[in-house]
Amino acid sequence: MKIEHITYKGNSIVRDTNEVLPSTITHFKAFQEGSVTEKIERTNFTCKVTVADNIAIFDLIQNDIPFCTSFCCFKGEDKEVVMLYLKDLLSGIEKKPVLPIHPKLDKFIYTVIIRPINPADAMTAGEIELYIYDAIYRGMLGREK
Repeated sequence: MKIEHITYKGNSIVRDTNEVLPSTITHFKAFQEGSVTEKIERTNFTCKVTVADNIAIFDLIQNDIPFCTSFCCFKGEDKEVVMLYLKDLLSGIEKKPVLPIHPKLDKFIYTVIIRPINPADAMTAGEIELYIYDAIYRGMLGREK
């Protein structure tokens, strides 16, 4: 499944969850449960996921402090609601938020960096975001690969 991965004030790329390996799906299986907080094994991150009304928001946390929040949209009809949540967060953390890029695809992850982390951790986090999105989506559909 193709999804758009957007970073606020950053870039936008299209990614494919069909490239997620079965071992990775198994590794992130806890996130199929929906609203959970889990340590991500083999990283120094914890992830807190909230799922409601067919959308999801998750925080990646390092040293007990969130460093990014990601908004997940799984269907086109939820796109505007997800964007409202995003704008609400931005208005709370910036005096004059930049208008966010509007997603081109109906399925997307929109990530807001709350505090900087080292580049290696940032690259790992970007990859993990796709896996968490995929796990949440699988859980919502009640399917596994």
